[in-house]
Amino acid sequence: MRKGVKSSGIRRKEKKTQHLTVLSIFNKESLDLAELNGKYFVKHFKSLVGKHFKKAIQMIPFIFYQFMDSAERELWSLLCHLALYVYQTSILNLEDYLKELSQKIDIFLHHVIKMSAKWVNKPKFHMLIHLPHSIRRFGPAYLFATEKFESYNSILQKASVHSNRHRPGRDLAINFSNYECMQAVLTLYNNDTKSYFQTSSNITDMFQAPIIQHSMGYNEDIYTLKIYPQKTHKKLDSASKLPTPKKLQEIYPTKKIKQIHSLIIEPKNTIKRKTFVQVSFLIIGFCLSTSIYILSHDAICKIEITHAKYIKTTLNLQNNCHEGQCQNKMSKKNADHNHEGPQVEYLIEHTQLNSYILNTASFHSTCQHCEMANIITPYPTAEERISAVDGAQKWKAEMDP
Repeated sequence: MRKGVKSSGIRRKEKKTQHLTVLSIFNKESLDLAELNGKYFVKHFKSLVGKHFKKAIQMIPFIFYQFMDSAERELWSLLCHLALYVYQTSILNLEDYLKELSQKIDIFLHHVIKMSAKWVNKPKFHMLIHLPHSIRRFGPAYLFATEKFESYNSILQKASVHSNRHRPGRDLAINFSNYECMQAVLTLYNNDTKSYFQTSSNITDMFQAPIIQHSMGYNEDIYTLKIYPQKTHKKLDSASKLPTPKKLQEIYPTKKIKQIHSLIIEPKNTIKRKTFVQVSFLIIGFCLSTSIYILSHDAICKIEITHAKYIKTTLNLQNNCHEGQCQNKMSKKNADHNHEGPQVEYLIEHTQLNSYILNTASFHSTCQHCEMANIITPYPTAEERISAVDGAQKWKAEMDP
């Protein structure tokens, strides 16, 4: 990533503008991304750490595509496919998963060494070989702790924050004594008597008090309303309102059809206008209320009606700016005296080419994205294995003055 930001044949300022433009129009819908600050990524590209990798791996193939050669594009593509398996938290079939993961690691390391053999000295690349064995023993890799008791820091920090700083030792002791009591109740085991016990009804009935439920963050109304799909209560702005599709009105002539702001099909999976979705009959489209705007193969939009319960998940697609030859554009922001910094914004003028690229690097709905893409990575042949020796020659050339 640092190479993509730093080295190029064009001027640094012009390249920085291109990076900011692509980051500003990057479609974050259906991605497990929080707030995306493009300026931070470009300005602090030398100080990015591991926590930024999860965001970057889902974006870089679209951002640096024009600055990569064919070998770099292939390597980044393999890294994205490998990251989908590494960050997977739910494994349906362990044996099939480990077999595919081992193949992905083998193919990725082959292309890494082929590019330059200097990476063989990196311990983290060697750790990838042992990753399938660790997952078989300890479970999904995303739940691993990189350092022993690293997660304990957040517990200590939380106990320290809720303190008036006058007697921090006492406040920490009270918090940890509460943790010990909760641990004893949850484990139902007495370490002193070495025996299991059962809590009395006097303790469990205490949770029925509304004030106790509120203090522990429990809301019974939210639990009872978890019936999906369900519409949100957000108000639809006037700019997003569209006329009712004629075909939909013909099917339900006596019904009053209303456009809604968004629809929740499952937790952390919300559908809004212009969201790409996958339905049970494997078609991609724009979702508007209960109707789906289909993108057919001949690039002609037509309307298909489907029930919301048949929507499987949301998908992340990006405009095919490379094939459409979309142009960068810089425009001035509306005058706002409260806004600090430059009064310009970077945009891309998309052409009328109705072409989109499925983001197979998305960590959201991994199985569905892979199912739609149907990507088969060829395994290196014996002749291609021998060609990896070229990486040693490149490494030697880099070391020679």
